[in-house]
Order: sequence, then C-alpha cells, then structure tokens
Amino acid sequence: MELIHTFSNGIKVYDRHLIPVQRERYKKNNVHEAEEEEVFLNYVHAIPENGCFVNIGAAIGYYCLLAKKVSASLRVHAFEPLQMHYDYFSENILLNGFQPSDFHIYLEGVSSQAGQVSFLNRRYGSRIQISKEGLDDQISEAEDVSLIQVITLNQLVEKVGGYVDLLQMDVQSLETKILRGGTDTLKKQLVKRFIIGTHREKIHQSCIALLEKFSYKIEVDNYETVDQADGILCAVAV
Repeated sequence: MELIHTFSNGIKVYDRHLIPVQRERYKKNNVHEAEEEEVFLNYVHAIPENGCFVNIGAAIGYYCLLAKKVSASLRVHAFEPLQMHYDYFSENILLNGFQPSDFHIYLEGVSSQAGQVSFLNRRYGSRIQISKEGLDDQISEAEDVSLIQVITLNQLVEKVGGYVDLLQMDVQSLETKILRGGTDTLKKQLVKRFIIGTHREKIHQSCIALLEKFSYKIEVDNYETVDQADGILCAVAV
C-alpha cells in the first residue's frame, strides 16, 4: 500500500510528493507552514459564499485543498507551471475525496509580462529564470530548464471572472514582478486580500511599498518567520 501523509487538519498527500526537509518539519508541527496557516484560515473564513480563491505557485495543492475543505462553495483557481506538481495536485484531489471539477488548475505561470519564459525545475524551489533581473541564479549545465507560458496578474484576474476575494502566492522571488504585472488590478482593487510568501527582504519591502501605493492595508508583516522558509506579507483592500 502506498504511503500517505495526513496533516493535522486532515489534508492528505502522497508521501512520495514530499521532500526530506518537509518530512522533518512536519514531525515538529504537522501542517505545511505553521505561521501562515492560521492567517490563511482566517482569510478563507472571511470569503463570502461562492467567493474566489486564487493560488499562484500551487505546487501539490495543499492550500487549495484546505480552502475547499473549509469552504465547499469556494471557486478555487490554481496556477502551477511545473508538470510534476500539476500531476501530483491532480492525484491529491482524488485522494482527498474531491472531484477534478471542484478545481480549476492552469499549467502556466504568472509574471510581469505575458509570453514564454525559461523555467527552472527545482521541485519546491522551481521558478522562472530571473538571473537577468538582477537576482543571482546559479544555473548548472545539468539544470532542468524548460519553456513555460506565463500571463500577467491583470490577465489572470480577467481569466477567473474579474474579481478575487483572496490571492495567495508562493513564487520564489517573483513576487514584485507579479504585482507589477497587475497595476490595473491593484488600482481598481480587484483582489480583496493578498497572502504573499516573500523570499528576500528587499522583495518583501518592495511588495509593501507597491501595495500601499494602491491603498492596500498591510495586516501581516513578518519576514523573520521561525517555522517556515519564507516570510509572510498579508494585505487587504481598503
């Protein structure tokens, strides 16, 4: 029988989907990201009936599955450009008793401009190649690099229906670029709430400045997290 990991909140994933550092972390606190989960659940509970949740960098589907478990009427849209994680997410949907039709999963990424970009396959550290953007990507000749399709945040919001109650992203240092591709979205406040996993302090501060520029209120500002790898930045339209 295949090994299954069951989190404290009841979400299940296949053990082969996990990496060693995650298994060790879950021994201490058996949720994916202990500090982010409480905020996430509070925000999901605040979404109205038939509301819209978007997850950029959905990986194997943990937060999408949790959101749907908490709010059955929620419209869940997941963007995940890594084929492996897309497939794992699909497996976990069935494992948790849902149907594929309960989720909208898109095999594409999100960036500042639409088109095709190089994508580094690093499992949970996978991301768009960003060495030309001034961030130091050390890429070996053996690195698994592929071309993926990306859209902008403005296009994403239009694609999912024109308004998002909660948008969560974990995009490995692309946070500011994604927000910059959503100027119209931010100006019109077409996303009610953001939860952003930040991966560099400079990016964390840049995201704060950009969100505040468009009259978002910062509700959680925690770059120095203890029990997870990335910082947490949460904002709400006011």
